[in-house]
Amino acid sequence: MAGNRPFLAFLILMATAVCGSAAGDDAVQIRNGVLRRLWDERLLDSGSVPQVAVERFLAENRSLLGLAPSSRLRLDRAEPVALGQRYRYLQTAWDLPVFGAELTVVADGGRLRTLFSALSTVQFPPPDARLAPDQALHLALEATDTRALAYPETVDLGYTFEGVLIYRVRFTPEDPPAAWEVWVEARTGTILRQEDLRVYVDGTGRIFDPDPKTATNDNSLQDEGDANSAIPPEAYDTVTLTALNSPVGGWYTLDGPFVSTSATANRAQEASPDFLYWRQDDRFEEVMVYYHIDREQRYFQNDLLTFNANNTQQVCNVNGTPEDNSWYNPQTRIITYGYGGVDDAEDADVILHEYGHAVHFDINPAWGGGHCGAMGEGFGDYLAGSYSLTRNPAFQPDWVFNWDGHNQFWAGRILNAPYHYPDELTGDIYHDGALWSAALVEVWWDMPDRIAWDRIVLQHHFLIGPGALMSDAAQAILATELALYDGLYRELIVDHFGARGLVNPEQYYPAITHEPLPDTEDTLQVEFEVLAAITSALPLDTTSLALFWRAGAEPYSSASLAATGTPGEYRGIIPGPFNSQMVSYYLTAADTLGLGSFSPPGAPAEAYQFYVGPDPQPPEIAWVDSLGETIMVAASLPVRAVVRDNLGVQSVEIGWRVGDQEWQFAPMNPVAADTFLGTLAYSIEELGQTVYYLVRAVDASSVHNQAESATQFFTINGMAHLDDFEGPLGPWIISGNWGATAQYAVSGTHSLEDSPGTLYPPNTDTWAEWGQVWDLSVYTHATLSFFERHLLEEGHDWGRLEICADGGPWEPLLQVTGIASGWTQREVPLDPYCAGQCQELRFRFRVTSDAQQQFHGWFIDDLEVMAELVVPVAPGKAAPLPADYALGAAHPNPFNPETVISYKLKALNYVQLKVYDTAGREVRTLVDGWKEAGAHEVTLDGTGLASGVYLVRMEAGDFVQTRKVILLK
Repeated sequence: MAGNRPFLAFLILMATAVCGSAAGDDAVQIRNGVLRRLWDERLLDSGSVPQVAVERFLAENRSLLGLAPSSRLRLDRAEPVALGQRYRYLQTAWDLPVFGAELTVVADGGRLRTLFSALSTVQFPPPDARLAPDQALHLALEATDTRALAYPETVDLGYTFEGVLIYRVRFTPEDPPAAWEVWVEARTGTILRQEDLRVYVDGTGRIFDPDPKTATNDNSLQDEGDANSAIPPEAYDTVTLTALNSPVGGWYTLDGPFVSTSATANRAQEASPDFLYWRQDDRFEEVMVYYHIDREQRYFQNDLLTFNANNTQQVCNVNGTPEDNSWYNPQTRIITYGYGGVDDAEDADVILHEYGHAVHFDINPAWGGGHCGAMGEGFGDYLAGSYSLTRNPAFQPDWVFNWDGHNQFWAGRILNAPYHYPDELTGDIYHDGALWSAALVEVWWDMPDRIAWDRIVLQHHFLIGPGALMSDAAQAILATELALYDGLYRELIVDHFGARGLVNPEQYYPAITHEPLPDTEDTLQVEFEVLAAITSALPLDTTSLALFWRAGAEPYSSASLAATGTPGEYRGIIPGPFNSQMVSYYLTAADTLGLGSFSPPGAPAEAYQFYVGPDPQPPEIAWVDSLGETIMVAASLPVRAVVRDNLGVQSVEIGWRVGDQEWQFAPMNPVAADTFLGTLAYSIEELGQTVYYLVRAVDASSVHNQAESATQFFTINGMAHLDDFEGPLGPWIISGNWGATAQYAVSGTHSLEDSPGTLYPPNTDTWAEWGQVWDLSVYTHATLSFFERHLLEEGHDWGRLEICADGGPWEPLLQVTGIASGWTQREVPLDPYCAGQCQELRFRFRVTSDAQQQFHGWFIDDLEVMAELVVPVAPGKAAPLPADYALGAAHPNPFNPETVISYKLKALNYVQLKVYDTAGREVRTLVDGWKEAGAHEVTLDGTGLASGVYLVRMEAGDFVQTRKVILLK
C-alpha cells in the first residue's frame, strides 16, 4: 500500500487546486474539474518501471483527466528529452482516433515533471458510419475541385474533438499545389472542415550567408531579375558541403543525412562533389538550401544537444513554384521554395523559417489550434533572424527576410514588434507571431549564453502540444530553463516575458506584503516592529530577508528579518528612540535562484516613511460637497467631506451662515473611510440671499492641529440651474450605469445618460435620483425644466420622469418611448406639490426595457427649476404685480421660425433682452428700453439665423438671467 501514497498525495493536491488555487497560478491548471496543465513536479510510484508508473498514474486519474469510459490512451512515442523521458499519448474512442486529442507527459525516474493535456472530455457515441471511405474521398475531391493526385491519399475514420464521427481525408493535388485536409461527416457526408495545411511565408529569394545585403552590409542592393551582375563577388562564401551521399551512376547530387533536394525539377548533379554556381543559375538556390538546413540540424545536435528535432532527411523542392511563397507540407513533409520576386532560397531567413515549420511538425505531428499557428510563424522568424544576427548583428537588427522582403516585392517582417500579450492579439498568425518572435529575440539580445537560449527555445517544444497558448509556451520555456540550467537565466526570462504579458512576474519573484508604520508622537519608544508577509514560488534565501532603515538623511542601516512562527510572516526591528525625525525604511527578499524583490517596489530610491515627534501636519480636507443653486427658502442639506490625517481625525464640523449673520457649526460624523457627513440647515425670509459654508477639522495629535476648507456658497432664488453635467455630477443618487456622456449635448460637451458609451442592457430598470429633498410649500407655482432626447425601442422601452411625494409611491409625470433624435425642452409643472400640498418632494429619471432590442437610451441636459411666490387676488381686482424679476422659458422650444419669450418685472426698470450665438456674438436685440412692472412677452423671429443653440440674456438693473433656445430648420 505504501506505493499508493504518491498518487493519493497527488489527488489531494489536485482537490486543493480545484477548491482553493490562487488566481493566476499557472503551475497547475484545472478547468471545469479537468487537469489541463502541470508545470511542477509530482511523485510517481517509485517501485515501477518509468513507463509503467506513468501509465498507472494516467489510469488511476482518468476522471481528473476528463476521460469518458469509451476513451483510451495509446502510446505514440517515447523518447528522451532534456527533462527526462517524454511520452506522447494519442486519444482514441471506441478504438478510433480522436483527431487532435493527445497528452504529453515528461517523467524522470520516480517524478512526473510536466503534463500537457489536449484531451477531449466528451462522451463519444458508438461509431455509426453510413458512408464508405471511397464515398468520403469522392466528396472531398469534389469539394476542393481536385482532378489528379501527386501522392496517394489517406482516409481515416475517427472523431472530432467535439465527438462528431468523421472521415479525415488527406491528399496532395498535382495542380494547383495544396495539402488538403477535409473532414467529411460520416453519416451525412457534410463537409465540416476544408483546410490547406501548407505552411508558407509570403516572401521570395534567399542565398549567401545569410543574404547578399547582410553579407556586404549594403542595403542598396537590388534583385535586378536574378542577374549575376547585381551582386558583388564579396557577397558569396565558399563553404564545405558536409556528408554528401556517394555518387550514383557517377553523379553527385545534393543529398545528405539531413537534406535532400530530390523533389526539385532539373536538380543539380555534378561529376565531382563541387557545386559552384552563381545566383543566375537556379541550381545555386539548391546549394544554399542544402548548406543552411544541414548546418542548422548539425547546430541542433552538436551545440544544442538536441538529437530528435527533425533528425531526418528533409526533402526540399527548390524553385518549385512561380508563386511568391514558400511552404512546408505536413502531409508529404516536403518544403517547397518559390521563385516569384526575389528567389526565396536566396535568403537564408526564408530557408530557416520554413525549416522551423518542419521542426514543429516533427516534434508535434498534430501541431495546430490555440496559438500554434502564430508561434510557428514566430519561431520560424526567430530561427531565421537570430542566425542572421550571428552573421552581422549591426545590419538591420530588427528585420527578418532582409533580402527576400523589405523591397518592392513585399514588406518583410520585423523582430521588434511592440505588441503585448494577450490584449494585442488579433488572431492573424503573422501579426501575433511577431509578438512571439519579438519576445524570443529580446531575450536573445540580453542572454550571456545565446547557445543556451537557443537550446531552451528548441527544447520547450517537447513539453507542449496541440492547442498550446503563448502563455503555455512561456511556462514550458521556464520549466526547460530550470531543468537545464538550474534557474541561472530565470530572472532574465521572467523580466522580458513579464514585460510582454506572457507571464506574471509576481509569480516568480518573492511577494512582500507590508502595512507601513504610521506616524507617532511617542518619542520614548525604543523599538518599532516591522511585520511583513513574504511568499515565494521557490524556497526563500533567508540571508536575503532584510530591513533597511535610516533617520533623516543618515546612511541606511540593516537588520535581518526573522520568522515569527506564523507561516510566511517575518519580523524586523527599527531601534529607537527618535524625536522630531523622519524615519525611512524598505524591505528585501530573494529566492534561492537569486530572484529578488523590494518593498516598496521602487526602493531604495523610494521608501516607506513615518515621523516621530510632535505632529506638525494639520488635517487634509481633500473634498467637500459643492451645493449648487436652489429655490428652497428652508432646507436641511446633507454635506459630505473627505478628511485625512496622519495620526487620525478627532473632530469635523460643518459651518455656515446666511448673508452677514453669525456662523453656525454642527458636528459631522464618520460614515466611511475618511468620509464624514453633516447637515446644513437654514431658513430665509426672502429670495436672493446667499448661504456661505465651510468644513473645519481637528486632528488627534497632542497639539490638535486644525484645518479649514475654502468657503463655498450658494444663492436662493426663484430659479436654479441644477446641473449642466459639464463638471462633477451634482448630488445624484445613481442606480445602474447612469453618468455623464460626451455623445450628445445641448450646450457644452456633456449630458446625462443611462448607459454612457454603450447600449442599455436587456431587462434594465435603472434611475438617477436628485439627492436633495424639496419643500415647495411656500410656492404657488413651480416648473422643472430640462432638455431631453431619446433612442428607445418603440412601445417596449421607456424613459420616465417620476415624482415621490411625502414618502409615497413613485408616480410618472412624463414618459417617452421610440426615437427622438433631436433635443426637446420639457417643462413639467409641479403646482400640485406647491402651496402646502407636499413637504418632501423627490424626483428621478428612470429607464426600463424588455429583453428584446436595445438602443442608446435617454439623454438629459441643462436641468433647471423655476418657482414663483404669488399671492392670489379676489375676483374683480387687478392682477398682482410679480414678486420678482424673471425671464421665462421660450414657447415653443426648439422652434422654427418663431418663438415667444416671456419676462416679468416687479418694478419699472430699463430692460435689455438680447440674443447671442454660442461664440458670444450678438445676433438680435428684442428689447432695449424702459418697461413697466408686470408680465411681458416678445417674439423672436429666427429668419436669417442658422440652426443651432442661442442664448437669450435679460438685464434689468442688477437682475441678469440667461436661457437657451434651439432653432431647428
